[in-house]
Amino acid sequence: MIEQRPIVEDIQNYAQNIVDTVREPLLILDATLRVRSANRAFYQTFRVPPGETEGHLIYELGNGQWDIPDLRTLLEDIVPKSSVFDDFELEHTFPAIGRRVMLLNARKLQAGDHGELLVLAMEDVTERRRAEEAPLKAGALQSAIFNSANFSSIATDEKGVIQIFNVGAERMLGYTAAEVMNKITPADISDPQEVITRAKALSDELGTTITPGFEALVFKAARGIEDIYELTYIRKDGSRFPAVVSVTALRDAQGGIIGYLLIGTDNTARKQAEEALLKAGALQNAIFNSANFSSIATDEKGVIQIFNVGAERMLGYAAAEVMNKITPADISDPLEVITRAAALSLELATTITPGFEALVFKAARGIEISMS
Repeated sequence: MIEQRPIVEDIQNYAQNIVDTVREPLLILDATLRVRSANRAFYQTFRVPPGETEGHLIYELGNGQWDIPDLRTLLEDIVPKSSVFDDFELEHTFPAIGRRVMLLNARKLQAGDHGELLVLAMEDVTERRRAEEAPLKAGALQSAIFNSANFSSIATDEKGVIQIFNVGAERMLGYTAAEVMNKITPADISDPQEVITRAKALSDELGTTITPGFEALVFKAARGIEDIYELTYIRKDGSRFPAVVSVTALRDAQGGIIGYLLIGTDNTARKQAEEALLKAGALQNAIFNSANFSSIATDEKGVIQIFNVGAERMLGYAAAEVMNKITPADISDPLEVITRAAALSLELATTITPGFEALVFKAARGIEISMS
């Protein structure tokens, strides 16, 4: 005789199979908020095994992963009062899957002998929210950059006429936006000779005639070539400053150019630093090569590596006669070197050997020294 399974069990299995076809996570709770069943999508999404789900209060799922105050309040409120809630957004970080944003919907059902059940449907909207937030974040960043007082941001129409002139441009150039918008192009606030020079250089580089003016400033960008260059801007008061300018073509959905964006930074400080280094280098070079100074450089052991023209004139040696051969101690009075070593030994309470060590002992320890 074939044993027949109880009809109730068949119905429950049938119902579970139907629930498992739902692609979004589902939980079925009783009136005490204890889980009666969950669908396959729930287990796959939240990686909580059935043993930590069925028969447990919703707050206890996954060893307490679901102890979420907002969800607790919502469900404890809906059980006695309401029969439905829609689109309650819940954000929570689960240990197994990380931060998720869920959209919750609940329906209360009368299930005969099973009493009142609560069906909780969950839609994972994490990626959707991220996609929505990304443009907002990018927009906020772009807005912060565009409105920064540290950058001159100038946007033009396709002909080059200025349409936007940000606070950074106002600060750097001394014009108000109203004085330039719909009136001039960026070429009108640039050094005219540099614009002519740039047009000629680009014409030679690209093998085509480029007219001096705004075209020379955006020619590469208009052709999709990244373009960053140095240019002198002229302020309203006539003063000038070097700028590094980055140019981007603005395009519509079909790829047509509708304008240009020129972002500039004041390059004055870097130029001044470069000039200072050049001047310092020239000064050092002049001193080192002066016939009025004896400049001798050694390696760490004291052997002469550089012997300038001043040293040659004062000491009578050619550089080739001393370099890689002797130390400065060998061209110094030996008695004075011995005396200096003894004096330093007493002063610093350490034994200093007469010779090159006596000449550089203090300098080797960062102590400024001048000898006569």
